[in-house]
Amino acid sequence: MNKRAKVDRIPNPPPSTELPIKFMNLIKDSIMAQGEVVSDGILVIQKQLTESDVNLDHNQFTIPLNQIQKKFLYDQEEDRLRTLKKNGKDSKHISVMFVEPRCEINALDLKRLSLKKKNKNTKEEEEEEEEEEVFYVLTTRWDLIVEDEENKLREGDIVRLWAVRVGTNLWLVLVNNSCNNDIALEGSKAPPPPGFISFRNKNHVSFYD
Repeated sequence: MNKRAKVDRIPNPPPSTELPIKFMNLIKDSIMAQGEVVSDGILVIQKQLTESDVNLDHNQFTIPLNQIQKKFLYDQEEDRLRTLKKNGKDSKHISVMFVEPRCEINALDLKRLSLKKKNKNTKEEEEEEEEEEVFYVLTTRWDLIVEDEENKLREGDIVRLWAVRVGTNLWLVLVNNSCNNDIALEGSKAPPPPGFISFRNKNHVSFYD
């Protein structure tokens, strides 16, 4: 598990208004963007990585709906994520292209989860009320991205998740602000060549199951 010895809660810096140019150029130069209109980046969320986000066994990056800064899904995509599979438990997913902090392109699954927790209204009240927390989660190969040391994802890091449309296809980009992924660092590994795509799992799923 990627975890620092001590994690201090620190104030989030003001969100950047634009997706760093090196990530946008990587998307525009990719094979899948050729001949397609590439939208501007939309900042989906800025958050600190939690213990759950970097836990390899959990294998998911959480996006609380109440922290999303701007709508990034089409209405039909939101409807799909609310739809349950035939087992009546698991929700359907959308496969999205994902740009890692190290500038590698992969595919992840985006799902919707609802968790119920019990809260007391006041200290004096004994009765507990159920409150529903709703998240989008990136999963399937997220554990491999956390495990990759070049992404430098640690509990407590401040990250920004951006959404870009290539044609109608959704791309998500993760920028790790804590290690200055949004600027070129001296001595850092150069971004992959244009069009480079490396799927960590050869059994790549379709965009819609």
